[in-house]
Amino acid sequence: MDQQRKQGRTPFTSDIAGARLPDNWKNLTLERYDGTADPEEHLDAFVTQVGLYTDDDAIMCKIFPTSLKESALNWFTRLPPGSVDSFTTLSSRFVI
Repeated sequence: MDQQRKQGRTPFTSDIAGARLPDNWKNLTLERYDGTADPEEHLDAFVTQVGLYTDDDAIMCKIFPTSLKESALNWFTRLPPGSVDSFTTLSSRFVI
């Protein structure tokens, strides 16, 4: 799949979609969220782990879907293209 088509399917704005992970990035060790537990607890754990490496808003957005699975990941993939412009927007939608 070409880059333009990939970016057309992302809920992120172009600035977020184009962000690069830090060189020191390590995969998250928290349990992936499936939509059945408290979303605020998952969000707190996510922010704590990612905060070890970066506080960059775009990077936090880009990494967040890797912490999801099952119905939670399904929710994320159905967000409208270009509808997420910050981690505040993403996290607010996530906990609703």
